[in-house]
Amino acid sequence: MTSSKSEVWVIRLLVFLVLFGGVVSLQWYKGAFAAEFGGDPDEPAHFVTALLAHDYVVAGAPWPPMAYAENYYRHYPKVAIGHWPPFFYMVQAGWMLGFGVSRISMMLLMASLTALLGTVLFQVARQEFGVLTAAAVAILLLTSKPVAIGSMQVMAEVLLTLLILLALLAFVRYLDHPAWQSAAWFGLWAGLALMTKGTGLVLATVPPIAMLLTGRWSLLRRFSLWLPAVLVILMAGPWYLLVPGAKHEKVYRYGDVNFLPSRFWGSMVSWTDSIGIVVVLAALLGFVVAVWMIRRREANGLWITAVALLIGIMLCRQVVGAWEVRHLIAGIPMLMLMAALGVESARQRLVAVPEWLKTGALVTVVLLLAVWNVTRISNKVRHGLSETTESLLADASLRDQAILVCSGATGEGVFVSEVAMREKRPGRVVLRGSKMLAEANWMGTRVRQLFDDPEKMLAALEAIPVGAVVLDKAGLATPYGRMLLDGVNRHPEMWRQAAPAAGSDHGRDIRVFLRSADHAAPGQPVHSQASPVTGPAS
Repeated sequence: MTSSKSEVWVIRLLVFLVLFGGVVSLQWYKGAFAAEFGGDPDEPAHFVTALLAHDYVVAGAPWPPMAYAENYYRHYPKVAIGHWPPFFYMVQAGWMLGFGVSRISMMLLMASLTALLGTVLFQVARQEFGVLTAAAVAILLLTSKPVAIGSMQVMAEVLLTLLILLALLAFVRYLDHPAWQSAAWFGLWAGLALMTKGTGLVLATVPPIAMLLTGRWSLLRRFSLWLPAVLVILMAGPWYLLVPGAKHEKVYRYGDVNFLPSRFWGSMVSWTDSIGIVVVLAALLGFVVAVWMIRRREANGLWITAVALLIGIMLCRQVVGAWEVRHLIAGIPMLMLMAALGVESARQRLVAVPEWLKTGALVTVVLLLAVWNVTRISNKVRHGLSETTESLLADASLRDQAILVCSGATGEGVFVSEVAMREKRPGRVVLRGSKMLAEANWMGTRVRQLFDDPEKMLAALEAIPVGAVVLDKAGLATPYGRMLLDGVNRHPEMWRQAAPAAGSDHGRDIRVFLRSADHAAPGQPVHSQASPVTGPAS
């Protein structure tokens, strides 16, 4: 028995290493190692918040933690703890402690999480269908659009999908052999999923839907069925009840509970775009086969759970406005298993076709689909701010001056994250134009300009003092950004435009203005920015 377990773990390790190498190769091919944390407006916020957690531990966990966080936010105004739960940041911070703070380090973390997701799914598919089908499932999962993009961005979706999959597998074991141990694991993984992102709530729909599908109402009399709920409440309840912003109060009206019938077909279209029409058709066939097996009482816990999850995701998408398209990623592993079930069911009926031909056709189709998937994935966008940041940080005259960046939510976040990643923290003070020159709600709408005159704006910046201004196209698209450009252009004696940073291929899109030495104000910058709890952070 010991030898068999050892062999299983060796196989899992080999599969993980192969998948890890494939994900890293895809990251490199799509430019993820060279691009900033700007693939999504939330990406820089996730990175900076994790950096806060890392630096807090390195600093010896000074008390009170809120004071440390507020000071950190004054330097790097892209902290969003509270709006999102902490587990993803704990994972990132732990990784940083072992492997350092760098873009490469974070991409390797995302590659590890993605490869681990693929390995877990491979193991499940291998037990159901064999090695060949399991390899096909893992390859198509990791090259699917949402998973591949998730592997190249510091976003919570890949970790959340992994935790949801682990929770589902624990529930599978519980359905097959009801025991408190399996129920406890389901509760543990579900709690961690909710502490990663609120959309982990979809797991709450799985047990009731599974009982509706199977009619196993006797489980209601077992304490073990209710144990996961107790564990989830103990793990995640205090966070969602007590932490300001944890229930997304600032954006609640954008994600209110409503019946959204258009979401049904919208979700089907999105899943088709995510994994391709061929895999979707195979998954639909597999779904029909799974439902048929459930009706005949022939389905094991895996197919009951898979059907329950997919129904639960569709229900959540129908009624919760904030259930965005990217959150459908949580259902992709089960869709892949459904597709495998559909293909295997079709293969068993093709008795007249030689086995070698069916195998060759499967391998060919999977490889073609994987290549097609990769060609559909765009390179990760480079914003050109990394070179600009490096140039400004190398300027000793700016050491005691604040830097103002005026861009969109993504660009400002990218600049903040680049500064934070490259220096000893907390170091420079970065100001965001969208916070210092205007005010808006969390979603960036209802923008109100704070200055009605360029001279007043410049006077406010001089009082801070600001030693450098960074403007890009997104910043110049705002009225306060245009007013800022007008102001610095009016005073060439005070502000000079710097040459584009060496190596930047976005020089014409980014303008940098430096305060002249004659007008540089000495001393440590002192300024006011909204706190990470009471003010907008994204």
